[in-house]
Amino acid sequence: MTFGDTDDGGFAFRLSDQFREDRGARLRNAEGLEGTNKIWGQASRWVDYSAKIDGAATGVAILDHPANLRHPTQWHARGYSLCAANPIASKSFSKGKGPDGAFTLAAGKSLSLRYRVLIHEGPFEPEQIESHYRKWALR
Repeated sequence: MTFGDTDDGGFAFRLSDQFREDRGARLRNAEGLEGTNKIWGQASRWVDYSAKIDGAATGVAILDHPANLRHPTQWHARGYSLCAANPIASKSFSKGKGPDGAFTLAAGKSLSLRYRVLIHEGPFEPEQIESHYRKWALR
């Protein structure tokens, strides 16, 4: 079976409109980049979406495991509260300039991908996310 190169796939979450970037949500990745224009299509160990919900800091981070296909994965991180870890979209993310990211899984074989989702309340800085990442991914 071949999984074609497309940015519409992978392990994803879609959050409420309160997590929209145009409504004040903050999107960032492990490399310190912020905003959908900087993190969409970029490879990173993790991506975090944070927002104020009823006045309280709240967020969701997805962590990509080092054993995953093409780690660190690229991210379909959009300002309209959609985020997907996607290891098969290199050509799609580069608008046709990169290599084909399609992946063929041989008959009878399996592919396991591991992600961790952190749902957090209160201030949650990149150093805290990175600490969780290292404890989980490097054990």
